[in-house]
Amino acid sequence: MSKLNCPNCNHQAMTSWAKLDLSPLFNKSCDHCGVNLAIPFWGLFLLILPITLPFACLQFAYIRSTFMNEYLMVFMPPSISIGVLIGFILFIYAAPLIKSE
Repeated sequence: MSKLNCPNCNHQAMTSWAKLDLSPLFNKSCDHCGVNLAIPFWGLFLLILPITLPFACLQFAYIRSTFMNEYLMVFMPPSISIGVLIGFILFIYAAPLIKSE
């Protein structure tokens, strides 16, 4: 079963872009059956962790090394961009849809 499928009717509930608008507090209805869908709270960590992990690692390297002082601004934007991309992919394809009340 795809992570974009509705748990109620097992049809594709929404597009990938529409799933990016979901949160545990804001839900959307299934395009096929109309049931309200959301994601669990732990699903947000799939989005947040890949974004914050490179930032935290580079900050730790900045504190520990004088080499990184000069190159931090070179490594930071690409690492954050790659983290955002990985976070979006994990969120879309790994966070399950659940029925919302």
